[in-house]
Amino acid sequence: MDWHTNNVSILILFVKASVGERIERKRSRLEIIPILMVRTAVLLLWSSVAVIAPRVTRAEPIPLPPQPERGIAPGAYPAAPPRDPIAVPEDILARREELSLADVLAVALANDPSTRIAWRDARARVAEIGIERADYWPQLEATVGLSRSHTLIQGGQLDSTQTVTGLGATLDWLLLDFGERSGAVETARREALAAVWNHGATVQGTLLRTIEAYVDYVGAKANLVAAETSRDEAKTNLEAAQGRRDAGVATIADVLQAKTAFSQATLFTLTIAGSIGARRGALATAMGIPANVPFDVQDLPAAVPSVALKASVDELIERAKTTRPDLAASREDWLAAKADIKTARGAWLPKLEMTGAMTRNSYDTTVGTNSFSASGTPWSLGVVLRIPVFDGLRAHYDIARAQESERATAEIARAVEQGVVNDVWRSYYDLETAAQRIDTARDLLASATESEQVALGRYTEGVGTLLDLLNAQSALAAARAQDIAARADWFVSAARLLHATGGLTGVDAINEVRR
Repeated sequence: MDWHTNNVSILILFVKASVGERIERKRSRLEIIPILMVRTAVLLLWSSVAVIAPRVTRAEPIPLPPQPERGIAPGAYPAAPPRDPIAVPEDILARREELSLADVLAVALANDPSTRIAWRDARARVAEIGIERADYWPQLEATVGLSRSHTLIQGGQLDSTQTVTGLGATLDWLLLDFGERSGAVETARREALAAVWNHGATVQGTLLRTIEAYVDYVGAKANLVAAETSRDEAKTNLEAAQGRRDAGVATIADVLQAKTAFSQATLFTLTIAGSIGARRGALATAMGIPANVPFDVQDLPAAVPSVALKASVDELIERAKTTRPDLAASREDWLAAKADIKTARGAWLPKLEMTGAMTRNSYDTTVGTNSFSASGTPWSLGVVLRIPVFDGLRAHYDIARAQESERATAEIARAVEQGVVNDVWRSYYDLETAAQRIDTARDLLASATESEQVALGRYTEGVGTLLDLLNAQSALAAARAQDIAARADWFVSAARLLHATGGLTGVDAINEVRR
């Protein structure tokens, strides 16, 4: 029989003894009811202890690692928290083998954990406003009391038993203060606004990270196509060199050079192909979906818009100062810190409170063989003016701390503003440079293609050397890579400028990119 069973047995004996005592003393029904109430309460309390105590005393010990340099599994692997299923619209799911950038961004916004965390935090911050506003309302509390006492009188010649039951209510209401409550509400309100702004910044950050991962992936795919083309050209050169040697018009050195170039092109192709899987996994992570979910995206566009920027860098900087959500959040934090000063000062000022209490008590008393009952309703209602006199300078230092915190958050807001200006300035000129690189890379690709064709024709006709052809094809491969990099950099630079100015607000924002 364990400890829990023993307790149950004791409780049964306790109930039997109680019932036997009531029958033996032949008390009236009115006397028995309070006794049953008290002993029922004791029974419930004892049962709670009997149920909870074994769970506490029988808790499994936590195993510890035997050595500091070796980790162990202390128990079963913990369960994962519940999560919503992956949110992918049906129309996007139907074309998952060729997703556009807009599709990728839509999936990312619906599944990225960081946006959900920021959204939940904003909702929690808004709820804190209601918590602070609750101090303006009266605080009412109901009470239920039950007690039973037994005493001996006249040296044990008489015994007295009394049962007291009571139903009551208490009232506490802060009627008037001088800024503590309003300061706390304002702080909560500003913190909630900052959380909403931070959610917007998180959304824009998610969009930017996804665009960067998308462009990185499609750029790698384009580089793979270019590398395969260069490898095929190198293979053609090798076959031509072998044919010329068989014809007696080329040496073994030409064949070896062509074979070396083909091996280098093959190795470069394999390296790019191996990196594509990692880049696709990074894109899936940015989209908020597992890396093993099957999907693919469209190729990198062969052309980009050629529209000039309509605004100057100074205009974009001024626009960013009024639209960047992270800058707005830092300023809301500063305003919240200012409200904290008001709260700290209000805590030192007088407060007017109302307090009240009322209880309906019933008394059932037995002295010897005499029993009687009584009841009463005591109550009180009053107003209290609390005036702080001395608290060990706590209020003084609370105010000083709030003031210094306000100055620190003001500096943080100014630092964020400087960072915003620098982001716009750098992104603006990065986009200009990317636009210029596109034109130059396009011209380079055209001339390198023509040069390779000329070198190939000369070598085929026997008037050019293999070295000239290999150099031309190497320059062509580099031109292809630079053309791909220029187009990819333009899209990333355009997204970064939108982000820097606070305009990367949704899926459609990328369509408004202009350079």
